[in-house]
Amino acid sequence: MGFAFVSLAGRMAPTTAGRVSNASAGLGIELIPGGREEVARRGPVGSVHDAELLVPAEASRPLVTSVLLERVACEYLRFLRRISLGLLRVRLGAGHQAIVLLLPRAALLRFRAPRYSEGSDWAEVGWDIERGLLVAREGRGRGSLRIRLQRVARDGGQAGRTRFLVRMEVEGYYPRIRARGWFTPAGAWLYGQTQARIHRLVFRGFLRSLAGLELPLSGTEASTLATQRSS
Repeated sequence: MGFAFVSLAGRMAPTTAGRVSNASAGLGIELIPGGREEVARRGPVGSVHDAELLVPAEASRPLVTSVLLERVACEYLRFLRRISLGLLRVRLGAGHQAIVLLLPRAALLRFRAPRYSEGSDWAEVGWDIERGLLVAREGRGRGSLRIRLQRVARDGGQAGRTRFLVRMEVEGYYPRIRARGWFTPAGAWLYGQTQARIHRLVFRGFLRSLAGLELPLSGTEASTLATQRSS
């Protein structure tokens, strides 16, 4: 989940509306319009946003989908720190990861260790929510953040590129800001005007930033990702 947003600049150049390209790497990203924010007075809330990642065909042939997903997952954690100007940091512990606000004990969100799953043309990483300052009591141990990568098989599109659907989703999340009792209607409205909007900005900002991915993985990064998966 995201908590701050700034515009991205640098080597990623906008082309048409919703599309960003990285000429040096041959990558492109196309944001899919819309997305979905689920804001309810009771029960869990959610957020879903999609984009299509365009990878040069010569790079996608040897590219294992799960390897690309691991790169995307690592980039998301770096992205949170970068757009928050270093205020948000990721702390690793035995069997968990926490997004903290400067102080190690100020965990906004604490997740269980990431879970990876994959098929012949898809891969997914999920972080199950444990607790945190942003999580309501009834939401502890419930909900998750997921990133899914799916190879798109369809005609048309840009020649010489392989398309991957990238989906970012929060499901089953119980926000503390919504509160309980008589304040719930106002709290749900407050959540919709703050955290829900921030989720949208951060998710779509991150998806747009994927045009800056560098492929293939270096040997050091591949080793680090393998360690994270086995821990």
